[in-house]
Formats: sequence, structure tokens, C-alpha cells
Amino acid sequence: MRTRFYFGVASSTIVFAGGLVAYILVPTDSWQTVSVFSYIVFIFLTGFSLYSFIESPRGQKGGDAAFIGIFAASGIAVAVTWFLSALTMFLSFHVSSGWAWSLNVVTIASFIVQMSILFAGAEIIDESAAKMSQLSDADEWLKELTAIKGLTSSSELAKDLQELHDDIYFGSSGMHGEKSSADSKISKYIDKISTEIRLGGSDLDGINDCVSMLKRLIRVRDSELKSTRCKVF
Repeated sequence: MRTRFYFGVASSTIVFAGGLVAYILVPTDSWQTVSVFSYIVFIFLTGFSLYSFIESPRGQKGGDAAFIGIFAASGIAVAVTWFLSALTMFLSFHVSSGWAWSLNVVTIASFIVQMSILFAGAEIIDESAAKMSQLSDADEWLKELTAIKGLTSSSELAKDLQELHDDIYFGSSGMHGEKSSADSKISKYIDKISTEIRLGGSDLDGINDCVSMLKRLIRVRDSELKSTRCKVF
């Protein structure tokens, strides 16, 4: 994927450019053990913070939602990492090695916490997006009613099926995945009608009975969902 390539280029550029700048600007005799370590932490964490998004949960259950959701937050994480790493290097050159070593620990710990929170958030976004992308029971009913309406040769039955379709389409919908006690029965009767029509639709009386039962069940569902919504608000 091009995205993987571009993030790889960005992280590699940071590593090599950072090394070149440090070699040019910092005198050789100024380097200490803590300075070298601070520099390695700065380059590694900055580069890894970009490269890690290649492995973010992109295109999984919820599509690209997780990747998009954490992309902006990643800028904050990178900025914080840069600031702490740069401050650590400054301390290693100009203040004391003790402060520099301590801030190195803080920088690494901060980076781990930030990446953990970001990827935990990405997982939550991914799960939520996957749930949102799934067809609800009502969507499945509408899809099936539309399909079997085109299979029946009876204009009266086609009219009844269209009415059922409109009752569901314009009726109450479940919020946050709420269901009514009539949902399973609605699925059952729609399946019965679908099976009968696909087999030829000879039992019109049985189909009409199912249609009548569905109309009652849809009214029950609509009433229950409205009641649930009132309790929520």
C-alpha cells in the first residue's frame, strides 16, 4: 500500500536527517553517554511514532474509521515526544546528566502511555464503526420485502408487501441497538412469506394471515420503541 510506503519514508527521513543534523551541529567532544542515549531516544521514538501508524487497525472491522480517528491525536503525541526528547538532549549538554537520565525515563514512559491510549482508542472506534456498519433487523426486513415483492404475481399481495415495507421504513427505529419483543416474530413471519412466495406462492390464505400478523407486530414494535425512547429522554 502507498500509505505504508509514505509512513516508512517519513520515519526513515527523521532518523537519517536527525543523525546528520546532530553530526553537523554538535561538537564531537560535547557528546557524553547520556547525550548519545538521549539522541537515540529522540530519533527512535519520533520515527517509531510515525511508523507505528502503519500497523494501526486500518481497514479492519470498521474500515478506516479507527485510522482517521487517531490521526489528529497522533500529532499531539508526536509533538509531546519531540518536546520531551529535545529538552532531554538540552539537559544532557548543558545542565546535568542526572536530570537528563531522569527525563529520558519520563520521555519513554510518556511515549508508551500515549501510544497505548491512542491504540486503545482506535480499537474502540473500530468496534463502534463495525457495529454501525452492520445492517439492523429493520434493514434486513426492508431488503427482503423489496425482494419478494418483485417475485409475486399478485398485485394485491404486492400492495400489502409495499405497505409493510412503508410501515417499517417510516416507523420507529431502535436507538443504540434496542429491540422490541416483536422483532423475532417479525423476522419469523417475513421468512415464512418469503419461503412461500419463492416456492410459488400458492397458499395465498396463509400468506395473507402472515401479512395481517405482521401489521399487528409492527404496530407493537413501533409502540414499544417509542415508549423506550421516552424513558431514555
